[in-house]
Amino acid sequence: MAARDSSGLVLSTLASILPKFAVQPRFRIATALGQRAELSRDPVFPLMVWYGIEPVVPQNPKAAISFATAIHLPLVRQFTARRLAQDWDKLKPAEAEALVAALKSADNTQRRDLLTGMNSGLRGWRKVNPPAGWTDVQALLAKSSNADVQQLTRELGVVFGDGRAMD
Repeated sequence: MAARDSSGLVLSTLASILPKFAVQPRFRIATALGQRAELSRDPVFPLMVWYGIEPVVPQNPKAAISFATAIHLPLVRQFTARRLAQDWDKLKPAEAEALVAALKSADNTQRRDLLTGMNSGLRGWRKVNPPAGWTDVQALLAKSSNADVQQLTRELGVVFGDGRAMD
């Protein structure tokens, strides 16, 4: 229903009952709801999807990263990256690497959203050990045609201890 139905009432109802589902079905339903690009500017719908998915983001970071890169709701993408970054010290190295790898394969809009969320989640952290692969991804993002992506990459580089970014 989340993928096929066009009724706003049905979609809102599905978003509102997301917390009732187990982790994996919740991610599948939220992903289908999140692919509704026409609802990305709705003032309530993205938040309903976020509140339904937020409690399970730390439980399954890899699924959360896949979810964030598959959806068309920029706010939810930002919030997902922020939630993962807030628990950076609890992420396994492979999960942190997967988040950074998602930046590599994303388009500029997705990159901006993910970087915005990561920067927000790491706000206040003085230094964080960079995940494997950060140097390559940082070099790629620094060449981006999007000025926001370049700036957010520099800010994240400071947190990850990049001396050039600090200069």
